[in-house]
Amino acid sequence: MGTVLASLARARGLLRPAVETLSRENRQLSNAKAQLIDADEELSEAETAAQRLLDVARGVEIPTGPLARETVDASEVLRLTLRLMQNELRVLQSLEIDHRPVPLVAGSSAQLGQIILNMLVSALDAMSIVPRSKRKLAVRLFFDEPWVKIEFSDSGPALTDDLLSQDFDPWNRGSGPRGQGLGLAISKAILEEVGGRLEAENSASGVVFRVSLPKCKSMLPAAPEA
Repeated sequence: MGTVLASLARARGLLRPAVETLSRENRQLSNAKAQLIDADEELSEAETAAQRLLDVARGVEIPTGPLARETVDASEVLRLTLRLMQNELRVLQSLEIDHRPVPLVAGSSAQLGQIILNMLVSALDAMSIVPRSKRKLAVRLFFDEPWVKIEFSDSGPALTDDLLSQDFDPWNRGSGPRGQGLGLAISKAILEEVGGRLEAENSASGVVFRVSLPKCKSMLPAAPEA
């Protein structure tokens, strides 16, 4: 929700001088009107962003009970979740997808989708304070025996020491745009139920989050028919 918070903060900054102007002289009402119009546009942008995130959240199951076990094609879940987020991803300057065949994994398609969604939203939130020309995200799906891995590399600010050490504690708010840890904590909990793991590290260009899932079996998903 970094984009929403940033828009609301800008709107408040525009409203304060407008109110001060109105309290002084009537000849300055035209300036106040222009400032209020700018503030309204900022609030409208925030409302639109919030509505889009709500629409995305409604499309993915939030884990509320025991993990439903099924055979999951991580490649297909990633493809569908990226499609679901296509409007939000348009704020990026570049999006790179490295999509390779991987073994099936055990778990829940809906909850794997929730993990991918959380990673994407976290990256977008972090990059909301970065100029649009520098907003870059790379998503890589690959197999590294015995793990099926999904890496999310974004160009947002580096993780602070408290976030690197807190083990995605939802009650530790941390600092900076990545300080909201609930989505990461949920993802970590889901992964641990199936023997997976969530890792994060700073890189030369930003931050890398790595989702690792144990393979269900050695057989790769059947290739789609032509």
